[in-house]
Amino acid sequence: MKTIALYCMILISFVQCKEETDNCHVHINIKNNSNDEIIFSRAALSLNPSECSIQNIQRIRSNTGYKYQPYLYDCIETAINFDKILLPLYIIEPNNYTTEAVPCEEFEERNTILRTYVLTLEDLERMDYAINYPEDASIGVE
Repeated sequence: MKTIALYCMILISFVQCKEETDNCHVHINIKNNSNDEIIFSRAALSLNPSECSIQNIQRIRSNTGYKYQPYLYDCIETAINFDKILLPLYIIEPNNYTTEAVPCEEFEERNTILRTYVLTLEDLERMDYAINYPEDASIGVE
């Protein structure tokens, strides 16, 4: 029993939440400056490249915000260096979306996408790690 407790303590000491610093950003602030509620989500990873879906659904009320943490145990700057871009981020109409995996050609039909953001590290730095919806219509948008 003592061995299990020791392993747990060692694991906890290595798996710690990162803290925000000037060189290590952990969150992207999503600000809904519209008069309507929105859904914020990201693309889901799929083993089937012909299927698309969203995950991490977050409802954001009018004129409020949400702190999105794309990587649990790493700085955005470190993690994005491997991928070069974040998974696509979506602002979605809350009355028309599905979390089911659907054929990619049906994805936009099944989800009313208001904005799609495909952001690089340079985009995030320029945006000061904040997405202001609907104002940031020209940055990292597909």
